[in-house]
Amino acid sequence: MDVVYASDRATFHTPFVALGQCPECCSTYTFPRIMGPGKAAEMILFGKKVKTEAYFVKFSNNLFLR
Repeated sequence: MDVVYASDRATFHTPFVALGQCPECCSTYTFPRIMGPGKAAEMILFGKKVKTEAYFVKFSNNLFLR
């Protein structure tokens, strides 16, 4: 179990698209369960960065405002 803290300027993304690799099992299995299939697909297949909204999709435990 991990605890994730983020600032209001934090971004989360996966490197697979930029590296030309296929996603590994952990992100394809856990991301849809954490943030829903739509957001997970954008993040995994298109390399979209998830910004501070990650706090609202239960990706981080707490948000620190600057």
